[in-house]
Order: sequence, then structure tokens, then C-alpha cells
Amino acid sequence: MNSIMCVGALVLLALPTATSLRLTTITDVQCAGSGDLCSGDQCCPGYEGSDFLTFPCPTATAGFDQCQTIIRYPYEPESDDTVSAVGDPHVTSITGEKFDLWRTGWSTFVQIPKDVATHLQPKLLVTGNVEPYGDEKCAPAYLKEVMLRGTLMGHHHVLVRSGSLEGPAPFGVSVNYSSFEQIWNANGTDFVSTPHLILRGKITEDEPGVWGPDAKLSMKVGDIVFRVKQHTEGRFLESRSMLDLSVTGLDKIESVGGWLGAHGHLDAGTPPAGCSGTGIALLRGVRGQSFKSQ
Repeated sequence: MNSIMCVGALVLLALPTATSLRLTTITDVQCAGSGDLCSGDQCCPGYEGSDFLTFPCPTATAGFDQCQTIIRYPYEPESDDTVSAVGDPHVTSITGEKFDLWRTGWSTFVQIPKDVATHLQPKLLVTGNVEPYGDEKCAPAYLKEVMLRGTLMGHHHVLVRSGSLEGPAPFGVSVNYSSFEQIWNANGTDFVSTPHLILRGKITEDEPGVWGPDAKLSMKVGDIVFRVKQHTEGRFLESRSMLDLSVTGLDKIESVGGWLGAHGHLDAGTPPAGCSGTGIALLRGVRGQSFKSQ
């Protein structure tokens, strides 16, 4: 009887230890930058903090070396102070000025430096094409296209267009006036990888239940990082896509013009008579500036 009880005691002591080890092994954790889930010997997708190189999952074994770098990056949740467009969207420039943006068509979002002679190229110029979301007078607006060029990019020219991934003219990237190229690999498509510019796109589902899987683009120009994220309403020919633009690293630049820079509310326009609020949001948070279509 005593020996049986002893064996039983050993079993009871061993089971919790074995179960704990097994659960630790299969538990998913989040990757730095993307927030993607990973477990064990897997690679996390690259982001600006890893120079866009894939890196080991935080729970990978010590000798795992199958990623583009062996450096490990801890996941850091975004601060509660991260800005989002809620209610009546507005603009907050790098000077702290707040205003609504009503102007549609092509306009300058970022220009470095703020003032450039007409015969010279800016170091960096980011323009966007904003269009009304509908025919109604007070319809919200959305960002349809984004263009980037400048000497900081090694004189590259990049044009990003919105478009449903299921439509005849899907989300695409044109580099140096080439034909639009799609994101052919959902886990990551490299459009440009040079010392001056890193341009990478992928398909993600960041808000399950709110938005379906859609295109996301990261562009790194020196210490400045641009992110373009697409949201699509509807399916196929009935769909309509819009872009969100966010920027980090502008606080390190002395002279920045455009909506997100020191130009602020100049030529921002005024709402039509009888309209209040706006569907356009340009916001600056702890991590940088952003444009979010509503």
C-alpha cells in the first residue's frame, strides 16, 4: 500500500512540471514591430527597428539562426497616448497647431526642407491626392494616392495607389515611373532595397472583424519611416479603398514643411456652408504624424 501511494505521489508531482513545460512551448507571443504571433523557432517579419530584416521569435531556442539576423527584438506594446482618429478628426502639425483640413486634390504633406527654390529639388517631398468619398456636399474625404521623391531617396520616385485587392486595379506601387506592381507575396514583397530607400509591402489583417486583410507598405528613408495602410469597404467592383499615411522621425529634422510640417493650416480650406466636422484626419502622436481616412 505504501509503495502504491509513493508511486501515486510521484505522478502527481511530475504532471504539473511536464504540463507547464508543454504549455510554455506552444504559447504564441507577439513579434516586435508587426505584433504578429510566433512560437519557438520561427522568424518574425522585419520592421524599421530591425532594418527590415527578419529576426528570431522571442521564444526561439538559443541557437536558432535561420532568420536574416540573429538579433532579438522584444515586443513593446504601443503607448496609450498613440493618436487615433475619433469623432471629429483634426490636424495637429509638428508645431502643435490643430486645424481641420478641407482641401481636396493633390497637396504637400511633407517637404524637407520647408522652403525650396523653384529650380532645386527638395531633399524629400511627399504629396497626396485627397478625394471626396461621395457626391454629397458634406461627404468625408479619403486619401487615394501617395507620391514620394527627393534626393534623400537617391532620386527615386515612388507612387502608391489605392485599390481593392479583388478589383481590376488593385493596390499597387510604381517605382521610377514603372508599371504598378502588386504585393505578390502576402508575407512580404520587396519593391526597393537600397542604402537610400527600403520599400516593402505585405498583406495583413490588423483589425479582425472590423477590416479584412489588406495592403500595408513600409518605406524607410534614413531615420524617417512612412507607413501606408489600406482599408477597403465592399467587395469586387462595389468596393472602395482608402489609405492611411503615418510618419515617424520628422522630429529629428530641423526644417519640415507641408501639412504635417510647419506650414500648418495654410490653404487648409474651410467647410462648405452647413457642414461641420470632416472626414480627413492628420494627427500627430507620441510616435509621429499620421493621416487617417475616415
